[in-house]
Amino acid sequence: MKQALSIAKAINKGHIMVNLPVFLIMVGFPSLLHLLGLDKKIVLVAAIIGVIMAWFIWSIVITKWKIWAFERIENIEELKRRAIDEKLIWPDGHIFERTEIRSKSDKLKLEKRKYK
Repeated sequence: MKQALSIAKAINKGHIMVNLPVFLIMVGFPSLLHLLGLDKKIVLVAAIIGVIMAWFIWSIVITKWKIWAFERIENIEELKRRAIDEKLIWPDGHIFERTEIRSKSDKLKLEKRKYK
């Protein structure tokens, strides 16, 4: 296990690492197109594509954050509880939690820390 980290710092890093890029993709790109004065239909299409791209990015990056955080936090159950409260992750078994993209290596790392 790597150097211990506070749960609050891990959660904050999760928001920066996961939610900030998702927000920028979902809101920033369509907003930029709107500010550039493009047609509303193009902005709407960009917003729809932005949501799809943001979910895809979230599905990859949330797994990377979990591995990073679980390697540094002793009390994983408390970390998960706080991350769920902060809307950073979904509860175990939730339909959206199942959309996380995990490689075989990712799965092994998460299982090693006793995470489903």
